[in-house]
Amino acid sequence: MLKKNTNNACNIRYGDIGKLSIKIAIIIILLAIMVLLFIIYESSVLGSPDTVGENIVGKSGNKTIIIVLVDNNKYEHELETAWGISICIEKGSKAILFDTGPSPEVLIHNSMKTGVNLSSTSIVVLSHEHGDHIGGISALDSYAHKITVYVPHGFPIRIIEQLRGKGYNVVIVNNTIEIMKNVYILKPLYGPPWEQALILNTSKGLVIITGCSHPGILNIVVEAIREFNKTPYIVIGGFHLIGSPLQQVEEIADQLVRLRVHKIYPLHCSGNRIRRYLAEKYPQYYGDGGVGLVIELSN
Repeated sequence: MLKKNTNNACNIRYGDIGKLSIKIAIIIILLAIMVLLFIIYESSVLGSPDTVGENIVGKSGNKTIIIVLVDNNKYEHELETAWGISICIEKGSKAILFDTGPSPEVLIHNSMKTGVNLSSTSIVVLSHEHGDHIGGISALDSYAHKITVYVPHGFPIRIIEQLRGKGYNVVIVNNTIEIMKNVYILKPLYGPPWEQALILNTSKGLVIITGCSHPGILNIVVEAIREFNKTPYIVIGGFHLIGSPLQQVEEIADQLVRLRVHKIYPLHCSGNRIRRYLAEKYPQYYGDGGVGLVIELSN
């Protein structure tokens, strides 16, 4: 009898464990379903850039690829950070470089790591004259004869002459111009200094790429909306908000959301205040990023 009672106790314990295991498995499955549904909701209802991730640089085909080659914010660990910004836009077989960062060495290193071939660059857009945006252009000197460099009016003549002396074709921008199909330079606005932004006109809205936003990020976005009569889809780049009062930062972030910007990527001189505020209050609109960020868009 004692032996029989012991076996029954063991059977009860094993049965309880089995039931507990089933319950845990059901909970895990339910959690997995909830995560999957959330991901589907984010991509289909809220919408997002078609792909944001790694290892998609190369043949862009019928897509436009945006990759942050230089930034002072860490994102991909193998890449070097530096105070400045450089963003590559691959469209078909052509590449546009928006700003070049402060150093040719950093630009070359990060280009090699990300698989960006600088020799395919046909256009360089320099947002403004500051060294953390133009200092890396000598990385392209070997290909200068086939590169057109667009600078805003008011850009120092001395630097323009240096670039032309190296073989670059330099164009001074006074008004909004189309430099490639559905790719525009927004007319320069005054900060100081004079500064221009790059605009990609996509089926989902405007992609607005900024250097430092010395004229004010809101002024740039509003001017782009006025020029193209289209809502902004993505705003990415430097917002010039480091050291700005928290209230001002919050008001600017709120206004960007009210302007119906779908995704906001504060880089370079934007500062951590706006990054934290967007991440906490508007997580669906905040785009985390830094050097190595890749965004893929359908043409």
